[in-house]
Amino acid sequence: MARQWTAAQLAAMNTRGRTLLVSAAAGSGKTATLTERIIRRLTDPENPGDISRMLIVTFTRAAAAELRERISGALNDAIAAHPDSRHLQEQLLRLGAAHICTIDAFCMEPLRTHFAEAGLPASFRIADEAELAPLCGRVMDDLIDTFYRKYAPESRPGDTVFSMLEGNDFADLCDALTPARRDDGLPDALRGLYEKLLTYPDGLEQLKNEAAELRAGSRPTSFAHAPVPPAGAQGGILHLRTCFYREALDSFATDEKAAKAWGAAYAYESDFIDRLSAADSYAAIQTCLRSFEQVKLGALRGQTPEQEARKERRTGYVDEIKKSLRDKWFSADPEAVAADMRRMARMCEVLYDFSDCL
Repeated sequence: MARQWTAAQLAAMNTRGRTLLVSAAAGSGKTATLTERIIRRLTDPENPGDISRMLIVTFTRAAAAELRERISGALNDAIAAHPDSRHLQEQLLRLGAAHICTIDAFCMEPLRTHFAEAGLPASFRIADEAELAPLCGRVMDDLIDTFYRKYAPESRPGDTVFSMLEGNDFADLCDALTPARRDDGLPDALRGLYEKLLTYPDGLEQLKNEAAELRAGSRPTSFAHAPVPPAGAQGGILHLRTCFYREALDSFATDEKAAKAWGAAYAYESDFIDRLSAADSYAAIQTCLRSFEQVKLGALRGQTPEQEARKERRTGYVDEIKKSLRDKWFSADPEAVAADMRRMARMCEVLYDFSDCL
């Protein structure tokens, strides 16, 4: 059964005469699409391509081997359908020498050809992971020790090794990255962050950008009174709560017993949700949440299943207001949040300094 391609994949395969950039998530079929594009180019009846004039670069050796294997299989299938095609047979013969390789292999080729001009021995090679691991470990250990000393306060007579950690911004970063002041996982954590940062469009500069944004918003007044988007705390979720309370209050109009037992609590909470929805900053939301007072429901005998379900939902909403919104998400003092933001900004700056030395 022939594979069903999406419109975007077909466009990536068939577009000609221009530079083409394809961005897609992992597992979305990039390798299959690239392979099919190459095959369609090689088997184009009007303007067939030549595999020896193509440069096909991948990230991993496994992907390069998979591409070569898929192209070989597709060429064999095409030859079976057109056994008299000399062009297809030539492409299959040239496939073994085709430039299908990883990025590092592609970069190695001119270095091998011009090793003398590059100041390299003729026998140079890429180290494997087993060789690199201890080397990277020693480099990281030396660099970590250097940075502990670089950010340590000025030494005084009688200082101990622990004095290097007090007021040490690099030590503060390390404490945030490793649990319980243990350094055994620190090299891996720092290296992992470095490698991840390199995948961002801005690279290490991302740290500078984050630090600047954190410092800009770290003034208590700026943070506390910054507008909160309606799509945030008081967006769609609160709208659902508003609808619930309005429906409940409407039902009390025809149920005198329920209105007497529960009406006051539901009316208070409905009004509170309206006030919370109108709050437009962290400080306003926090002030509103701190004013919340739970009203106890009166006794209501002979509750219907609908009333029992409504009571259960209402309990969940009250707990949400108290335990999630008031006691968790909006519990921090703006001064404390601002101090954390300044601390995080400093960590970003120190991490940039460290990463820039790798």
